[in-house]
Amino acid sequence: MSFFAITETSASVTWGFRTYAVSTITFTLEVALDASFTEQARAPVVTAQGNQTLDDLTPDTHYFVRVTGTDAWGTSNTLVGEFDTLAPPGSPYLSEIRVNGAILTPFSPTMFGYSYSAQSSDATLTFQATTLDPTSFVRVESDSESLGSTTSVQPIPFGNTQVDIFVRNADSSSTQSYAISVFRPPT
Repeated sequence: MSFFAITETSASVTWGFRTYAVSTITFTLEVALDASFTEQARAPVVTAQGNQTLDDLTPDTHYFVRVTGTDAWGTSNTLVGEFDTLAPPGSPYLSEIRVNGAILTPFSPTMFGYSYSAQSSDATLTFQATTLDPTSFVRVESDSESLGSTTSVQPIPFGNTQVDIFVRNADSSSTQSYAISVFRPPT
C-alpha cells in the first residue's frame, strides 16, 4: 500500500494483492482516525480498482487506511497503512527532525513527543529541525530562532534529558513545540 499526491484535504492510495487463481477481487477500503478502525472518517468504499482518491479530508490529520480484498471463493487479505494530510500554509510544524544527521523515525508533523537512545560516548548530539512552512521560525532549546531550519549542538548528560524544539509561524499567531526525550546510558 502506498500513498501519494497528499494535500491538505486529499490523498491517493494504491494497493495490490498477490493472487494465484483467475478471479475477480473486490476491495473494501476503510478510512479511520484510529488504528482499531472504530472511529471511521468516512463510509467504507467497495471497488474493483486497486487505487482510490480520498477527498474531503481534514487538514493536519493522521489517518489509518485498511483495504480488504476478497475473491470469488471468499479468500481475503488485508493491508493497513497510515498517512497525514498536510497542514495549511503558515502552520507551525516541522517536516523533519534529525539527530546526528539521521532522520528521527517514525516522524509525523503532528506527533510532538519522541524518544532517542544515545550512545554512552555521546557527550553532545546535533539536532537539525526543518519547518514544514519555510516562512516559519524554529529554535532548539534557548538557541536563536532561524527561518525554515536550524542546527544545534546540545550537551547530553548521563541519564534522561529532554530537548525541546519550538516552532512559530511567520506572524506569531501560532506556535508548536516538540520534545525529544534522550537517554544516555552511563559508561
